[in-house]
Amino acid sequence: MATYYSMTKAVSDRGAQNYQTFETDFAPARTQYWHGAIVNLTGRMSNGLMFQGGTSTGRGVRDTCELMAKLPELYLLVTTNQRLDSCAVTEPWMTTLRGLVSYTVPKIDVLVSANMRSVPGAVLGAGSTSASNGTSLNANIALPNTVVQQALGHLPGAGLANGTTTVNMMAPGQLYGQRVTQVDMRFAKVFKFGGRRADVGIDLYNLFNTSDPTG
Repeated sequence: MATYYSMTKAVSDRGAQNYQTFETDFAPARTQYWHGAIVNLTGRMSNGLMFQGGTSTGRGVRDTCELMAKLPELYLLVTTNQRLDSCAVTEPWMTTLRGLVSYTVPKIDVLVSANMRSVPGAVLGAGSTSASNGTSLNANIALPNTVVQQALGHLPGAGLANGTTTVNMMAPGQLYGQRVTQVDMRFAKVFKFGGRRADVGIDLYNLFNTSDPTG
């Protein structure tokens, strides 16, 4: 997949002029992909038992080091404010589990159902993740643009001298939150009348009262 960059040149009497080109004009194409396996199962038994479940296991890999060496001023744009030593990242393998089962007890028409999900690394709020799996934690800090200017040799794009730039002090995949595993259940009595069907029941969320932090 080709990636374009847009460069703007200020012209006093005509406004901005944009120039677009391929990143391969500067360096070999970046490496960026996710690989893994996804499995889903669905079953409906003759006795009324129904189940669905699945799992996904994978990791993300990316390498933009050659591009960043040639165009360090684009680093904040391409890597979302990552550290320079984060240009090559191989994330650990992460596995997600999920399942749903339901059964209607015959004669008494009671519906029993449960669902389970187990997610690696709690997502701790917006802007807290920076990995292909979406669970790697960030540790963001707002640096004064005067400090950024000393590192880059110029102010960051659209940055003001008295402003700040947010930089992630962690590398993607460096630290993850705790795995969150939750089981929910439902018990309901089924009523049939006048060709209609209704159920009245109770839902139990987080049945085993797991208390992993999620925020």
